Amino acid sequence: MRSEGAVRRYVTPFIGHIKLTKLGGEQLLAWQATLKRKKFTANMRHRSIKVLNVALNRAVKLRLIPFNPCNVLVKPKLARKEVIPLEPGVCHALFEACQEHRLGDVMILGAMTGLRKGELFALHWNAVNLDEGVLVVRKTLQELRGLKLKEPKTTAGKTVVSLDPVAVEALRSRLKKAQDEGFDPAEVPNVFANTRGGYLRGSNFDRNVWYPIREKVGIAETFVFHDLRHTQASLMLAAGVDLKVIQKRLGHRDFATTANTYSHLLQNAENEAVEKMAAMMQKTRKKTK
Repeated sequence: MRSEGAVRRYVTPFIGHIKLTKLGGEQLLAWQATLKRKKFTANMRHRSIKVLNVALNRAVKLRLIPFNPCNVLVKPKLARKEVIPLEPGVCHALFEACQEHRLGDVMILGAMTGLRKGELFALHWNAVNLDEGVLVVRKTLQELRGLKLKEPKTTAGKTVVSLDPVAVEALRSRLKKAQDEGFDPAEVPNVFANTRGGYLRGSNFDRNVWYPIREKVGIAETFVFHDLRHTQASLMLAAGVDLKVIQKRLGHRDFATTANTYSHLLQNAENEAVEKMAAMMQKTRKKTK
């Protein structure tokens, strides 16, 4: 679970030695001060308080402690990363560069479906129907100490995803590469397998595949693989797709997440819509004169 990783990174090394009954507000304030001094970001510190708060609330319910000392903490304000998706022209350049690598098709699929990296790496051929142009998100691949298939991040993430022709072609391309490598889907079920037919590790993939291709295309280092997901949302907004449809496609639990994440892109779409409306009204006005 993601919370296990957060506990291991943010909590255990700093206050894991303190007995539960001895853990008070003073220790927690010192803990947060230490994280801040060690340059943990506001988002990281926010996450650390969140996971500890859940654990201590559970301890209160079990009557292991009388109250939750996390109540003395003020969560740092989350710093939202500005979403800067790829422009269509850069997408085309990226897709062309991807054709040359055995795993390049995963980037095309990421940009054209909005699937998370773990969902792409966990994708099996039996969840793909190329003739119908759909795939089903059933699992996500989680990498902590090892690799483990888990349920999708949210129940909304477990869904049927429609594929456009570009995504279908990317999967057909990957299928041919897999067969050429001797990875027949009947024997190697995962779509994006490593050279031994096993599951991909995100860190190895980034270093050996994503970073070199990103650099070749001239995409900034600040653009991470997850931003391909935002690119899908941007492309759909530019095409006039309703935000509720985008919410469903990206597997967001609630509408507010989608609206907050893409509010500035929505403003751009609204500006374009206003300009188109003004141009339409100008044409009609000329005709009536």
